[in-house]
Amino acid sequence: MTSLKFAIVLAAGIGSLAACETASPPGPAPAASTAAKAGVQTLEAGAIWDNVHAQTVCPALAAKAGGQWTGGWWTTVPNTMSVCEVDFASLDGGSNDLVADYTGPTRFNFEKDSAVLNAEAKAHLSDLATTLQRDVRRIRIEGHVRRGGDRYEAMALGEERANVVAQFLKSKGVDSGLVEVVSYGSEKPAELGDHEYAHRANDHVEVKF
Repeated sequence: MTSLKFAIVLAAGIGSLAACETASPPGPAPAASTAAKAGVQTLEAGAIWDNVHAQTVCPALAAKAGGQWTGGWWTTVPNTMSVCEVDFASLDGGSNDLVADYTGPTRFNFEKDSAVLNAEAKAHLSDLATTLQRDVRRIRIEGHVRRGGDRYEAMALGEERANVVAQFLKSKGVDSGLVEVVSYGSEKPAELGDHEYAHRANDHVEVKF
């Protein structure tokens, strides 16, 4: 009887071990599932612990590289290296290159709690508007706000800033039907950190082609 009980327990243990070996590991999808997307690349981001951490690290990494985070990430070396999936394609499906003949900035900073364009930003936006009338394409205007305040107020201020830029471009002749406005509030910082440089960098609007 003892031998029979041992055999049953041993068989159950082997079955459990086999089930563990064949189970799919949890976590984000592997890189192969997204590699075929046009304009999409992966950028190394160091160790990312979970989705909450990824939502802080990946948007900033993508913005610094001139792209947009797709929401995808995965671990390549446990506890050491992860990668973020970044889209470098334009809204029209082409490259993310600057509009031809425009050499000015595409990011325009604002003072804290302000949605007023300064003179330098207006000058560059006027040049951009002139170029967009020759090289017609869709644009997305993204409003951003420094971290540290109320989330809903940040979203509202980001939208107000984006709309100010959009209205200025429209007043200079850019087709309103080609302009998309979105606010990210303080959700997608360009710079991480609780210091003045990061705060000032995150108070901005960015124009994407």
